[in-house]
Formats: sequence, C-alpha cells, structure tokens
Amino acid sequence: MSSELRAATIEFVEELCESVGPLVFAGFGGRIARLRHRVSSEWQDVVAGTFAAEARVTLVMQAWANQAPLPAIFPVLLEIVLRPIGRFSADEWRYEVTRLLVMCAGRDRAGFVAALGAYVGDSEMASVAEDVEEWLAEEA
Repeated sequence: MSSELRAATIEFVEELCESVGPLVFAGFGGRIARLRHRVSSEWQDVVAGTFAAEARVTLVMQAWANQAPLPAIFPVLLEIVLRPIGRFSADEWRYEVTRLLVMCAGRDRAGFVAALGAYVGDSEMASVAEDVEEWLAEEA
C-alpha cells in the first residue's frame, strides 16, 4: 500500500469529520468544514441549509471516489475504517470512511470483495462489509 495514498486518504477523511465551529466561523478550519458553513449559511431555513451543505459535501466525496485509484484504494479504506485518527469519534470516522467505500465499491465491486478477503473471520469488518452492501443495494 502506498504511504502517500494512505496519508492523502486520512487527510481527506479528517476533513470530512471536521465539525463546523468557532474556527470555521472566523474563516479558518478545513476546506470541507468551510464549504459546509458557506453553503448552509446561504439558507434562511437551518434544516434546508444543512441538507444543501451535505449534498455539496457528497458531490466532493463522489469526485474524490471517482478519481481514487482502484483497486488500490480498498486496502487503505479498509485499514482505516475501524481505526479513527486524532480527535474524531469512532462512529463519525467509520461513517465517513464507509461512505467512501460505498462510492468506490460502486465503481469496482469485485475489487472491494477481493480486498475484503484479507479480513475473513474479522467480525467488525464483516459489519462494515454489510453496511457497504446495504447502501449499495439501496442505491441500485
């Protein structure tokens, strides 16, 4: 696995997990958090703004997934999905990495399944695989 690919993937997931808070309000923070804040603040309705912001983030994620090197990205995502980095909660981290897995697996289902072979017998990874398969089935 490429250390550059792993580092870039972790950096992207960290951006996805960053919450909108005081630093973002002051004009700092990561690219995704600033995007969420900018888009959501364009709306009078907070709920509609939140949904609009998440729709934009999903487009950014899909663009990332469309450019991700397949099948090389699968071992990276599978390695980090259950191991949150830094200050992020395990649930938040897993959710964002699983979304990326779904987007990438939608492009190369066979590559995803092949990468899962390294985790045979791992019950936590089986749970991740089930989540990915459920989301893919919902999108079909």
